[in-house]
Amino acid sequence: YLSNGTIDSTFNSTGIRLLWIATNDNNRSFSLEDLEVVSNGKISATGWRKNVSTSISSEYWACRVLSNGAMYNTFSTDGVVAYADAGGSSYGHALLLNSNEDLILAGTRSYLGDNTYRYLKINQNGTIPATSTFFNITGGIDIAYDIEEEINGKYVMAGSTGTSSSRAFTILRMSNTAVLDNTFNGNGIVNTV
Repeated sequence: YLSNGTIDSTFNSTGIRLLWIATNDNNRSFSLEDLEVVSNGKISATGWRKNVSTSISSEYWACRVLSNGAMYNTFSTDGVVAYADAGGSSYGHALLLNSNEDLILAGTRSYLGDNTYRYLKINQNGTIPATSTFFNITGGIDIAYDIEEEINGKYVMAGSTGTSSSRAFTILRMSNTAVLDNTFNGNGIVNTV
């Protein structure tokens, strides 16, 4: 949108960019959960997608778009990256860009009735250097909804943990290599009931 609230038609000529790219991606449901915009107007976004016509589980999904609305094709080959954990459903809820403009995702994986905090790094070119890292905090429903980077380079994830009937606010701090920071409350995790 422009500052006066009207659609900016210089963005993809319509002000709108549909983010499914591949053939038959229109058979998927998409949820865009978070985005970051850098000073040159480039947009990075994350969320999840699921094929609505099959039993395929949800998977992490991220994209990059140029300021004019075109897909950023040096991020992967089409501007879009999808990643599925082995089994279960994966949901990207939060995104931050590190100093290299790598995408750092936080979310959850739902598998056999449990949800775990999830961390996934996607390099600025769209490659994924490692599998996602999980943090099973309560053995119940653990969902990270936000991630931020501290001045010292450590990451902090915030979300909730517990069961369907009793939840706590939870903060987790880790290194930028996804190792829990044991100097934070002795185990890297603080639950607030």
